[in-house]
Amino acid sequence: MEALRHQRSSPRLMPELAARPEGGFVLVPAWAFVGAWWASRTRELRPLDLRVWLASFEAVARRCGAWNGCRVAYSTGELRELTGAASDRSVRESLRRLERTGLLTWRHTGVEHAATVEEVALAQPGPMLDALGLVATPTRRVPVPRRLVRELCRATSATLLATAFGHLLRCLFNRRRSCASGGLCKASWVAEVFGISERSVKRCRARLTSLGVLRTAVAPQRVMNRHGGWSAWNLRWRATPGAGSTQRARPVRRPGARLSPLGASGCTRMSPPSETGNSLSGSENHQPGGGGRVVPRRVCVRAGDGARASRGGEAPHLRGVSRARACASGGTRERAGVDVSLPASGPGRAGAAERSGRPEPGRGGGPCPACGEQEPGRSVRGGGAAWAVVVHLGRG
Repeated sequence: MEALRHQRSSPRLMPELAARPEGGFVLVPAWAFVGAWWASRTRELRPLDLRVWLASFEAVARRCGAWNGCRVAYSTGELRELTGAASDRSVRESLRRLERTGLLTWRHTGVEHAATVEEVALAQPGPMLDALGLVATPTRRVPVPRRLVRELCRATSATLLATAFGHLLRCLFNRRRSCASGGLCKASWVAEVFGISERSVKRCRARLTSLGVLRTAVAPQRVMNRHGGWSAWNLRWRATPGAGSTQRARPVRRPGARLSPLGASGCTRMSPPSETGNSLSGSENHQPGGGGRVVPRRVCVRAGDGARASRGGEAPHLRGVSRARACASGGTRERAGVDVSLPASGPGRAGAAERSGRPEPGRGGGPCPACGEQEPGRSVRGGGAAWAVVVHLGRG
């Protein structure tokens, strides 16, 4: 009553009355919209079947003015043109599925639609019955404009069909042999009845509004919170080629630009690399050559008790590594650029010898036999931990 009082008080919310929509109309039961939709949601019907079901009402309306005694005939080619199906075979398959669910009976001499909801036979009728409980008067007939029917027959978006069905139930009525367009429709109600998201309902409603077939008006905020916004179908709407349609925009396939092939002058041939017997892996001279600027490099060699040689043999270790070997490999330390740094020894005999200032027997100490420098005693064994030898290589 509150919504009706606001409708009467505001001239913008008054429904539009007309004897009939321009282009004619068809009467569709309110429960049929819900039943056909949930038949497609439960996978008993396909999206094309829903459009063929709508096209059957238009096919019957085209022959309603036939003279008495005139024989009428129905063909699948007519339904194919209305729905834009790929072939007559797909239309025939859709008609067989519709007859299996009980929504219509197709014959070449006539088409009969289901009169009551009890005639619809679904494997899972629960969702349909729950949705019908949300509809105020499911047995009433909705006067749908034929121009809108033809437009929805080519709609490839299922959510667009559900949004149109919901607004037809809430905003189009047959009162006193006249068509009344206008009512309050909430997006959450449409989403609950047809099992789609509220966001999709708002997007499809904006699409219908942009086409001009659906009009919206501002209602009081208190009314919108409870009943939804005001919407009305345009009873004088006519589809125009430049205004767009309800079909999805398909990507346009454009032929790719073909580039001319490269000429013979643009192709340059490079000589293959010369084959020599020397290779980097088989070269015996790994020492840096003289000349050039010094480029320091750091090579870390790690070895531990858990390391093992890849090809068998003893695991890599640091036993016997001393300053004498490093100096003997390249002469003096300044000439070879080799710096061997060993970590301090841990606890044990080596640590005790280092703390006492005396080298451990057999662990080095004294002058280096190659360069003559004093070599402190260090232990290279450290309780199984990994040691690192940092070698600075340079070109001198």
